[in-house]
Amino acid sequence: MSEQRSEAEIVFVDRRGFSIGSLRIADVHQSATIRILDQSEATRSAEEKVQLVEGGTYDYQLLGAEGLDVDSGPLIQPNQFGRRTGRIEPGLSTGLLPIALVDPSGKERAWAAVEVRTDKLDYHHQYRQMLDDIAEATTALVMHFAGPTAVRLKVERTDADSLHQQFAILRRILQSRDLDDAVHRVLGQPARRWITESATRSPDRLQRVDSAVIRQLASGRKRQPIPEAHALGEMFARLGHPRATLPASIVVGRDLETADIPENRFVRFALEDWDDFIEAVEERSRALPSSLGKRVARETAQLRETVGGWLANDFFREISRADRLPLESPLLQRRGGYREILESWLEFQFATSLTWDGGREAFAAGQRNVAALYEFWVFFKLLAIVDETFELDVPAHRTLVERTVNGFDLRLKSGRELSFRGRHRGGDRDLKVRFSYNRTYPGAEPDFPSYPNPGAWTRPMRPDFTISMWPIEFSEAEAERQELMVHVHFDAKYRVEDWTGLFGMNSDEVLDEERAAAQSGGAPRRADLLKMHAYRDAIRRTEGAYVIYPGRHGQENVSWFAFNDVLPGLGAFALRPGAEGIGMDNLRTFIEDRAAEAGLTSERLDQSTYHTFRIQEPSGTYRSSVEIPPEDEQKRRLRKRPPIEH
Repeated sequence: MSEQRSEAEIVFVDRRGFSIGSLRIADVHQSATIRILDQSEATRSAEEKVQLVEGGTYDYQLLGAEGLDVDSGPLIQPNQFGRRTGRIEPGLSTGLLPIALVDPSGKERAWAAVEVRTDKLDYHHQYRQMLDDIAEATTALVMHFAGPTAVRLKVERTDADSLHQQFAILRRILQSRDLDDAVHRVLGQPARRWITESATRSPDRLQRVDSAVIRQLASGRKRQPIPEAHALGEMFARLGHPRATLPASIVVGRDLETADIPENRFVRFALEDWDDFIEAVEERSRALPSSLGKRVARETAQLRETVGGWLANDFFREISRADRLPLESPLLQRRGGYREILESWLEFQFATSLTWDGGREAFAAGQRNVAALYEFWVFFKLLAIVDETFELDVPAHRTLVERTVNGFDLRLKSGRELSFRGRHRGGDRDLKVRFSYNRTYPGAEPDFPSYPNPGAWTRPMRPDFTISMWPIEFSEAEAERQELMVHVHFDAKYRVEDWTGLFGMNSDEVLDEERAAAQSGGAPRRADLLKMHAYRDAIRRTEGAYVIYPGRHGQENVSWFAFNDVLPGLGAFALRPGAEGIGMDNLRTFIEDRAAEAGLTSERLDQSTYHTFRIQEPSGTYRSSVEIPPEDEQKRRLRKRPPIEH
């Protein structure tokens, strides 16, 4: 159970675990935004008992702890007239927020922590779903890139900076219901195999004689005389062997059913491998500050309990340790239970060989920037749509993943441009397509005509995502020059709750820049809307700029058309983690429709851009009633007059 309050108090403890003071926290607006969890719920969810909300503003007061002050930081600002009071503004940072007490020399002496939960997403389900989707997408990229033959039985994990990123992936794997069902299926109905075991027997205790036994009777090296009273002695005497002998022992084979087979040894190895990694994370957590270390310890304790419960099963007492990976085994690849464990282990092995510098913010221990997480999540969702809608020249994983000395590196990073090229077939003409992340459009110098070069009219612009389309007969540069290019931009805006808040439909007055700057960091700002207008009007050949936002009340989409616009110039699409099905379908349909329209030669878009090109063409040869030649004086291919004007 939990309750909502406008005030709460947290306790500081030192390295010995002794309480030396407390921090009183209050919502500035006296709203009940502080959630208090009971101890059982906090332990089960591995979270702090006191939880603030992103975008909120909280005052604090230090009680006790004489001689110590609250350490300042980007989210915690002590009062300039006294460090025992101050303000906490988490903004869009979510997760664990550690708070430290420091002595006059600046050394940390005690620690406490609060949880900052998401406001626009369900913190326990949708927020975790976003993390899981990112982990799943990054792992799938490496698996496509490397293939199963690249797996080693032992993987050294020495990159401490990537440890928490890998731990997030392992947590997703181990908490999967499919894996839990698979392990219990193996433990309940393990594969067994009949084997032939060698045993030594005395000749007088043989129960069955076959060709192998007969050969040993005739050729045994260590032999012993047959007793005189033995029936075989008389038989050997008749055959001319008065001093008859037999081998001292005979090696015989016996059939035995056993579970100690390579496939079951692999299952034991996989579980022990995960247990070893959890132990490595626990070891790493001891070097972290107290608040972070305790948080990691709580999370690892849950996984350690899960894996430890599996390994404690009596089944593993008769299973030897694995010395190789039986990847070629049909049983391991096809039998239910074994197949899922193999796939999960392979997924984790690939993940441990992956480094992602750009994702350290997303998978850092404890605290995360939820806006950056949402942007990465939207990237993978849009990439999936692009991969399904268009024919990429190079598979996506070849662009995103590169091999390094120690494994693989994911090149996705905020501010770093990535482009995926392909084509679209259909309509009157085939198109070339370019999907870009963080593409920068260069600005222009004052008093210097930059048209018809690609870019922005004034200052540089960098949308989050851009889909560019042009006829396949033209190069990208020539398509830009001849107004054949179509750019469609998307920006991920986590701060937007609904489109009415972004586009100001609930307000009767226009917010000026000063008021917009004073708004809370968690609320949609007028600058977010102006940025869409800037993309639409400042970047040449742009036909539309759209916001992608989590939404709050289901899937809400909206578009604005200018007079006789072929494409909606502005709009917003709701895409919410854990409930992205409808949003993905809407985005996919929208992108498919834009590609279909760009591929038509008889639409207003083609007619409008054709005359824009001819009017701006510096050659002076433009005449509306004269047939345009197929090439100009520089032997460049020219676009033809639209059929609608023939």
